Amino acid sequence: MPKSVRNTVFGLGGFVGNLLIGLLVDKHLRTMRLMVPALIASGIAGLAAFPG
Repeated sequence: MPKSVRNTVFGLGGFVGNLLIGLLVDKHLRTMRLMVPALIASGIAGLAAFPG
């Protein structure tokens, strides 16, 4: 199998896996649905405010 095909299949598998886990979290863990994006956003904001 060519390397580009293998990388494509690997990427699609990761995408589908993340989508399924995201759907499970959204359905069953309401607090996580709100907290995870807030934590990611605060991390990005912290890096932007205090680079280096």
